[in-house]
Amino acid sequence: MDRSSFVVRWTVVSLLVVPPLAAADEAGPRRAAPARVLTLSQATALALEHHPELRVSAFEVEAQDGRVRQSRLLPNPELEATVEDVGGSGARRGFDDAQTTLLLSQRIELGRKRGRRHEAAVREREVAALALGTKRLDVVTQTRHAFVATLVAQERLEAARALIVVFRNAAQAAERQVRAGGTAPVEATRAALAVAQAEGDAAVRAAELTTARMTLAGTWGSATADFARVADDLERLPAALPASSGTAHLDDVPAVARARAESAHFQSTLALEQVRAVPDLTVGAGPRYYSDDDTAAVVFTVSMPLPFFDRNQGAVDEARARLAKARAEEDAARVAVRTALEEHLAVVRASGEQLRILHDVTIPQARAVQRDMQRAFGQGAVRSIEVLEAERTLHQLQDQYWTVFGRYHTALADVDRLTGSRADGHAEEGR
Repeated sequence: MDRSSFVVRWTVVSLLVVPPLAAADEAGPRRAAPARVLTLSQATALALEHHPELRVSAFEVEAQDGRVRQSRLLPNPELEATVEDVGGSGARRGFDDAQTTLLLSQRIELGRKRGRRHEAAVREREVAALALGTKRLDVVTQTRHAFVATLVAQERLEAARALIVVFRNAAQAAERQVRAGGTAPVEATRAALAVAQAEGDAAVRAAELTTARMTLAGTWGSATADFARVADDLERLPAALPASSGTAHLDDVPAVARARAESAHFQSTLALEQVRAVPDLTVGAGPRYYSDDDTAAVVFTVSMPLPFFDRNQGAVDEARARLAKARAEEDAARVAVRTALEEHLAVVRASGEQLRILHDVTIPQARAVQRDMQRAFGQGAVRSIEVLEAERTLHQLQDQYWTVFGRYHTALADVDRLTGSRADGHAEEGR
């Protein structure tokens, strides 16, 4: 493959911005792009639109919206009708001496219960919204991983097929030399063996590409990979990455923000359970009609439960324990994010430097050796097996490049998943 520099440029997608990627090696000519080329932005849009787990999280947010609306409402008034002194004996027989009371009562919530209930519902809705955002980040990251894996498998298969052509040409040249008496028959045998090995490698690469394509299609719920190939714009490596994840903005990363929202939710739940220990007051009023003398009066009622036994103490203890648990999980989330971020950044830095060395130093040197060996073979100065070894070395380095390329971009996607933002944060430099 002969190509100057290349790298996939990641696309701004929904909740995060993905940084530009590395320049690649001159691995050879790319085939003409077919009609149906899938880009990262298209794949991500499909995944965000059709991923079933996103619909689940979105419905949960809708449910929490309903709970927030419900939390604002006052208790309904109650209408009560009673008829007394009927169906007895003697003078109480029938309805002649009946007393009919119509009572309208209203429960009055004390202790700011409605405000606390609304605050708890709002906090729970925030948790659901952050869970939806986290799930979107998960889907974007999963799609990036699958896209990179497909791109790497695609390029490795093309390189393997190109190597087969090279080895077949070398095998034919070796056979001609054997027939002309210019080399030993073992040279032709070695060249044929190299062709067989290259064909076996290409078969493995083809299977890897099939698997990667199906995994990518699965991110938007498709059972078939109905695209011809993947491709994207080509740019440079980021100029630099931060030396450390640090702690200055750790509270803003999605995992910690969600844990902090959980703590706030349980804090409001504890406050709600505490005010629920305050009994509510119910007041009522209504007319009473006396059938015996056809007169009427007004009845007033006031009632309040006496908190002798149930002071909501069990619910308060539960809410307090859940708040302590949420705060411990928030601390654990900070530690986990810091550790994971350092690990992924270390992989990004190491693989990014390895990509630069492969692109700028190792592969150009191997390509120069390969050209020199071909020239020397044409002059009869080296054997065909030495040319094959030079070709194989170049191919292995190009294959290694794509392996490191995949590792780099997978780790970079994981950094963006943790931070929810660009991983580099620095300006780019030209080569």
